[in-house]
Parts: sequence; structure tokens; C-alpha cells
Amino acid sequence: MISSLDDNSTYVWKVYANYTDGTRSDASAVWTVTTDDSLVQYWDFASEGGTRSMSGSGAETVSGVLATGLQTALSIEARVRVRSAALSFTPAAIVSGGGSAGWRLQLTNVSGRIQGLVTTNDPGDTQVVTTLGFQTDRFNHIVGTYDQAESSKKIYMNSLFGDDTTDEAAATGEINVLSSDVTIGGDPNATLSQFNGFIDEIAIYDRALTSTEVTNNYCALEALAETTLPNVCR
Repeated sequence: MISSLDDNSTYVWKVYANYTDGTRSDASAVWTVTTDDSLVQYWDFASEGGTRSMSGSGAETVSGVLATGLQTALSIEARVRVRSAALSFTPAAIVSGGGSAGWRLQLTNVSGRIQGLVTTNDPGDTQVVTTLGFQTDRFNHIVGTYDQAESSKKIYMNSLFGDDTTDEAAATGEINVLSSDVTIGGDPNATLSQFNGFIDEIAIYDRALTSTEVTNNYCALEALAETTLPNVCR
């Protein structure tokens, strides 16, 4: 077992299933993951049994954890399981940062969809909403990216990028980062409902992840969770 990973390195692996009769399945697809210095913060909640349970009250603010330099590009990643009753509620923040402006990922009140919202110095910037709905019986891997240089904001759900223009929007301004705090399960203004469900594996990067990196991260987390691997990971 690997106890730690080196920075700026690429790791390659396959997965097999060992059967009780002593035989072994065919290998999965080859997966890779690359560690790099763009990972700003990461929470896995291992001390809490592996997930953070949010009941719709009691959001947590983690102070002073964001470095500067997130104004022009970032990625927000998390594994999220929503209590089914929460899908019909008003928008609820999953994770947010940068203070009263800044950025956040949130659950919308439209068929359990994820919304990525940033506040920038350009009033023409728009929010982005995925066309892909939550699966309510399992954890969902969600990633929101912002890249001013590429003029792009995107939302991914379980490694998939939806087929509608609302899954991507232009990114034309710099994000208004007014604070180094991150709020888990809510937003600092308390203007939204607080998240009702389970959150795990929150990661913040200071660049936009590529679609290949999103898929690799998704497959790695699915393998660690010992779930039936999705087709995209085989």
C-alpha cells in the first residue's frame, strides 16, 4: 500500500477482482493520476468516518486556508450525497469561498442539479448550471472549473460534461476574492439554505482541471469507495 504520494508525479494502476475460486478477473482500464502543486486545499474527513454529514444546519467555516492567486482560475471538486428530500428544497450551498462575493458550488432547486457561481469584476459574467441531475442513491462526484484565460466555466457530474450550453459559460473577469475562508455546507452570507446530505473529498485547485483529469479523479475515488466501477472507468 502506498502511504504517501510525491509531488509532480504521475501514478499508473489497474484494478482486478479476485474470486473465491482463486481466479481473477480481467484487468480494468489503465488509470493515471498526477500530483501537482496546484492543489490548494483538501479535506477527506477521515476522522469523521470518511464523510461529513450535514443536516441542513450547522455549516462550518474554515478560516485562512485559501492562498492568493485564485482570482483567474480554479477548480472545486467534491463527492456529495444528497438526502432525497433535499432535492426539492431551495438552493443550498455545498462549498463556497472567497467571502461575500467569491465562488460557490450549490444545489439548485431544479431536479437536483449543480450550479457553479462566481462573482467577478465583470458584470457580464454568468453562472453555469449542469444539465445532469443527481443520483440520489449514491455519492456523486462534482467538479466546477473557472478559467479566465480560456474564457470558460464548466460543471462536471460523475466525470460527464452535459450536452447543453448551460453546462459551460464564458469567464471574462477576475473572481472577487475578499476572504481566505472556506465554508463547507453553506455560504458565508447565509443567503442560501444549508446543505442537507453528506460531503467528502473536497479539493480546491488554483487552475482549471482538464476533462481527462476530472475522469481520472472520479475513477480513482470510485475505486477507493469499492463501488461497482462505472463504464467510463473500465
